[in-house]
Formats: sequence, structure tokens, C-alpha cells
Amino acid sequence: MGAVILAVLNALIFLVQGEPWKLTASFPLWGSKIATVLGMDVSDWKYWFEQDQFVALHQPVMMDSMSIINFGVVLGTVVTLAMNRQIRFSRIAPRVALIALVGGALMGYGASISFGANIGAYFSGIASFSLHAWIWLVMAVLGVYTAYYFSHRLPLYHYEEGKRTDE
Repeated sequence: MGAVILAVLNALIFLVQGEPWKLTASFPLWGSKIATVLGMDVSDWKYWFEQDQFVALHQPVMMDSMSIINFGVVLGTVVTLAMNRQIRFSRIAPRVALIALVGGALMGYGASISFGANIGAYFSGIASFSLHAWIWLVMAVLGVYTAYYFSHRLPLYHYEEGKRTDE
């Protein structure tokens, strides 16, 4: 059911915006808005002219359609988790929080400099009938299988019941 809903929403995004959903397209805008608040002048950065996003840089974030979609995804996730009583507030160890924040920032940065992530490379690519998405799918499946295979053959960092097996 979730896959059908996502497919319909992706088709609607394509119909309304005239382009597929690009989840990470908002990250450079958000980062640049934060940098501007911190006193940096980002308006002359090459990115804004190459990507034809200069207008978005000078408008409020809530005027950016991709940002609105991404805020909706976050809100929808929170509402869905709350409805299923899967939101649990508990203390997070500072080390775990730091690892999660740094990992998330690195993933966002990598997706931004590569102009896409799973959404653009696969999800929207398949919906757009793009050959690159099918190639990406094959490589992703091979990569996941390879990682799974080696993680069970070489359990250097295999976590089991909260304890690392390499210690």
C-alpha cells in the first residue's frame, strides 16, 4: 500500500511541477539560507547560476516547492509514527547522537554534490522511464547483496544485542 501511495504522489509531483521529485535538491538551499544567517554571502556561488536556482535563494524557503514537499514528507512521517504509537522519546547517548548527526550531514552533503540520491537516481528515474535508473537498480541490488554477504563472512563491525563482536 505504501508503494502505491508513493507512486501516485510521485506522479502528482511530476504533473504539478513538470519534473520528478528531487528530495536532496532542497539541501543546498537550506544550507545556503543558514550560511546567509551566519553572515556569509552565497549569492555569487557558481552553484546558484549553474542550477538556475538564483531566484529561490532570494525567496523565503516556504516559496520553494521542493522544500514544501520535503517538509510534508517529514510531517507525514511523524504523523504516521504517532498514529501507530511508534514515537518513543528516550535519552540518546551523546556519542550515538553525534554519530547520527555527522552521518546524516555527510549523506546529505554527498547527495547534494552528486545532484541526487536514491529518490532521483531510482524512484523518480524509474517513473521517468530513464535507463540510468534501471542500471542504478541493478548496481544497488548487487551492492546490498555484496555488503550483506561480506558482513556475515567478515563480521568486523557486526552488532549483536548492542555489543560489537570485534572487541
